[in-house]
Amino acid sequence: MPALQLPRQADALNRWLADAQARRLLLDAQAAWIERGADGGGQVWLRLLPEADWPVPAPSACFADSWTLAPEASRWQGAWRSDLHALPVASAAVSRIDLRFVLESVPSPERLLSECARALRPDGRLLVFGLNPWGVARLRWARHGIRALPCATVLGLLRGEGLDVVGQRTLGPRWRPAGLDVAPGPPGLDWGRVAWAVLAVRREAGLTPLRRPAAAWRASPGVPAA
Repeated sequence: MPALQLPRQADALNRWLADAQARRLLLDAQAAWIERGADGGGQVWLRLLPEADWPVPAPSACFADSWTLAPEASRWQGAWRSDLHALPVASAAVSRIDLRFVLESVPSPERLLSECARALRPDGRLLVFGLNPWGVARLRWARHGIRALPCATVLGLLRGEGLDVVGQRTLGPRWRPAGLDVAPGPPGLDWGRVAWAVLAVRREAGLTPLRRPAAAWRASPGVPAA
């Protein structure tokens, strides 16, 4: 499958988030599900944010360490500096990774998701937030040049990396577009919401013990066979 290549959008996303109403919209959306990926704790919690000053909860005591990064000048800045598609951590070293509206800022979301899958420990959790390209808020952010991935596309990429998707939902208020004589879709569809979230887990296949072959029955000396 060819890599998804999106134009550089970090500046476009930042322009939209400079609007206080837009920023609050996404913060309220992520707050609805922010702690669902915190179960279990672990060694390292890596948080990738759309901006360096993006509000995040205090590091959980369940984690030994936490690192925070944000895109700047086509690189991750913060706990370290690195390429947007290369996380300088060992494979299977991170217990939890949050991607909070950053797939809209990188040229290749596929490569970043692949890096996250590589870095996750067995049973590690990946929590991804993204803009809903079908939401009514698109009328506001699309004019800034932002391009967003459908949740279904991200689900396919995560499963292609061997991750188990354990939860997904849309986030934010339901809107009825002004001037349109249509009712909102069924609640299960949530077509107009501003964002979506996905929780995936790195499953490690357990070792299946080899079955010891059954010993052949042999008659003891002096005992006649039946």
